[in-house]
Amino acid sequence: MPQDGQHRARRRGGSRERDQGRPVYRSTETRCDLQYVLFNFLAIGCALALFIRHPAHGLPAIPPQLAGLTGISAAAYVTNKASANTRATLSAVSPTHAHVKEDVTVHGTNLVPQGGRAGSTEILVNGLRATKVGTPSSEKIIFTVPPCPGVVGGAWPFPYDAAKAVDITVTTAAGQQAVLPAALHLYQADRKNA
Repeated sequence: MPQDGQHRARRRGGSRERDQGRPVYRSTETRCDLQYVLFNFLAIGCALALFIRHPAHGLPAIPPQLAGLTGISAAAYVTNKASANTRATLSAVSPTHAHVKEDVTVHGTNLVPQGGRAGSTEILVNGLRATKVGTPSSEKIIFTVPPCPGVVGGAWPFPYDAAKAVDITVTTAAGQQAVLPAALHLYQADRKNA
């Protein structure tokens, strides 16, 4: 269990997360990296084999098909790395325990994409739309905890020591969605001895 309320973001498709301190590689990123390395080693091996056979001819020309493969894999590699750096991620909420109408800050990266409209960023708390406070930035968004549906007054019906852990979901103006599972613990506003 993460300490100090720090929760790891769940990222979708081709991302790298940390699992018990070790990086966990997802299929899309690994495939692009492997393809890039494989085609470049193939090109180097081909050039070395041709050079070793006829060193007097100097450095050999790489066959055009192999040069095309290395160029395409390099383009895919660079595109994948560039897009990986612009994904929205969530890292933590502060405070980790809150009640209805209390302000909470969610921290992360790329929460407002470059050139994106901050006002179109959406925050969901346990699937319920939350109201943003102020203007969201790329690193943090402040929101107000929404009321509990079907409860008079909207107070979440959980005591502080049995607060309900809920997911925080942020959808950016670019349509990227980042989820921080079980990040916020909701409780009644009139807690005692906390």
